[in-house]
Amino acid sequence: MTWAWADGDKHVTLLLFQTFAQRSFGRREMQSLMAALHLIRPIDTVVARNLVIAAADVFLCSDERRMVSRIKDDELRLYGTHCPLYDHFLNPRWHGLTACGCFARRRGWYDALGIDVEENLIMNKKWGDPVCQLAVRFKVK
Repeated sequence: MTWAWADGDKHVTLLLFQTFAQRSFGRREMQSLMAALHLIRPIDTVVARNLVIAAADVFLCSDERRMVSRIKDDELRLYGTHCPLYDHFLNPRWHGLTACGCFARRRGWYDALGIDVEENLIMNKKWGDPVCQLAVRFKVK
């Protein structure tokens, strides 16, 4: 006999593992970028914003994936046109639970920077929008 919740538990466990792994991966990415640039914490918000722009260019852009960065109203705007991680989460059962495929990875970047941010997901391909758009506001601790 198979219980309906058992299948759901497997998906939740996989999602939690994937989220943890992506956050750890993002932390290591930003630590490597900071080390290559000989930067140590604490990082001010302007440098942090520039590091996130650099990380998006270096780690989130490839032949399969494109991320564009813009500054608008003192916010960093990230626009994603294609995200393979998003494709992994296309299962409609997860709609809303993981709104952005690279959320955990960016959280790892912020962990490594030691900064607080406020993110606002404005558009999301999973919601039917043509691109993903994220506004990031860096907070002073």
